[in-house]
Amino acid sequence: MRTWAMPQIFLLVFLLTALECHHASEPPSPDGHKDPRTYTWKIDTLSYPGSWQIVMEGIWGSSSSDVYVVGHNDRAVAKMFHFDGTSWQAVKLITYEGGLIPGTIDLHAIYGFAKNDIYAVGERIFDNPTPPPNYLDSSLIIHFDGVSWREVPLARSGPFRALWGLWAASPADLWAGGISGTLIHISGNSATVASSPDTCWFSRIGGTSATDVYALAYAFDTGLRDSEFYSLYRYDGKSWSLDDQFVETSGTVYKFGHLSLGAIDGTLYSGGYGFFRKSGTGWQQIFLDNSVNTILGFYGLSRNNIFVVGNSGGLFHYNGSDFYRYSQFVGLPYPLYAVWSDGQEVFAVGEDGLKTYILHGK
Repeated sequence: MRTWAMPQIFLLVFLLTALECHHASEPPSPDGHKDPRTYTWKIDTLSYPGSWQIVMEGIWGSSSSDVYVVGHNDRAVAKMFHFDGTSWQAVKLITYEGGLIPGTIDLHAIYGFAKNDIYAVGERIFDNPTPPPNYLDSSLIIHFDGVSWREVPLARSGPFRALWGLWAASPADLWAGGISGTLIHISGNSATVASSPDTCWFSRIGGTSATDVYALAYAFDTGLRDSEFYSLYRYDGKSWSLDDQFVETSGTVYKFGHLSLGAIDGTLYSGGYGFFRKSGTGWQQIFLDNSVNTILGFYGLSRNNIFVVGNSGGLFHYNGSDFYRYSQFVGLPYPLYAVWSDGQEVFAVGEDGLKTYILHGK
């Protein structure tokens, strides 16, 4: 039987110990979690009895076992679903299904601070007594206190149309924006329509502080055929004003992302025809994938750990050095509109006009 000399044994032990220590010191991801690029994925399809159309578009969670999505259902129910770590269930919001909110509603955006402090915005829909159009909408804001969802009272003066964007600097300082120049300032359990700089459609809101809030907006240009004005407005703590603008026509140079907006680590980002980062008074396009081209949403845990989603099943991860595309979703026949992560798991929301799909990685 072969025997080892004592020096050889010591050398082997030393090498194994060194390799173990080196392996333990390597961070598993930019934020100290499992590398998101090694996640295992599944796709959940949302359903509700008797419904043929469920299209969710907004997402937020306090943890990977407390995630909400909001949107539209063809019935007057199931406008919100909740994931408890095991399954997705419709949240009972309106009085018809046992909730506290009257009328027919749709929801478009959700934003929270804790599992017992969450806001969602959208619209209440009602018949027009003097059509056309056959239906009208008005602003809707709801809040969850950990027990039930209730409507936030709104001082109804000025425009108060459907709300599409929502962002907050703090639980006492939220902004929502929507159709026909609707801008609403929310503070706790009260909301007030704010003075608007324009009658455009405010689609997304984001910011870095209470005195540095931005809103994406667009309006159809009747003077130029098949074109739209895309604008970026800024709130400085006192009033809203135009910050930047471009017109989308043939050969457009996109100055900023016109479809999604948000801040990561104190820096503003936007998505549209590519992914942009605000730099000084302008914007820098930091990513463009021609097979996807339209970036519809993103979520960042840090500037070195960002998830980006778009059309054609576009799901990407940025680690501070490069954008990695999850190849298993290339060619999906529907776009991905929003994404959220807690650093342990990630959820991306897509829909095809009839069904909603949740891409869940962990």
